Amino acid sequence: MNRDERIRRAGIVCCHCIRNAAYYKAGRESRDNWITDDFWRNSSNNFLDFTVLEWCKLFADPKGKHHWSRVINDADVFEEALFEMLRISKSDFDSYIERCKVYRDKFLAHLDSELVMHIPDLSLAIESTTFLFNLLRCDNEESFRDAPIELSEFYEGRFLFAKNKYPNGI
Repeated sequence: MNRDERIRRAGIVCCHCIRNAAYYKAGRESRDNWITDDFWRNSSNNFLDFTVLEWCKLFADPKGKHHWSRVINDADVFEEALFEMLRISKSDFDSYIERCKVYRDKFLAHLDSELVMHIPDLSLAIESTTFLFNLLRCDNEESFRDAPIELSEFYEGRFLFAKNKYPNGI
């Protein structure tokens, strides 16, 4: 896979992550209307799971095909800008990565012996993914010709779409 293909695929993973995050958040806001309905509860939880899986591809698996380090030329500049935008330190971000990996590895990929599941707050996942996507899109417009222009607007659009799908969503 050449560099342009890797960049495009990382952008696709960003879009999948953000779409699933928007659908999950919409479901959480509509939760009181469907919590007793197994279909909606399961659907919403699947959106959470896919958000975490996709985000981990981008930020938690340095050896993975879609990790940001495989598509960004200057890792130091990227990380500095990312942490500044997120208003957190590298160690705080590393801790967030670990929380997401524990959720993914101990409860999603396997049901290990841990008894308490801590669902990660998706705010950092959404913000970091949007940051990465916008940077990739800015530098590679031709590879992103059919992608959203602004991932934050894409998120809002998917959020509103999902709110209308959940029972009594809006």
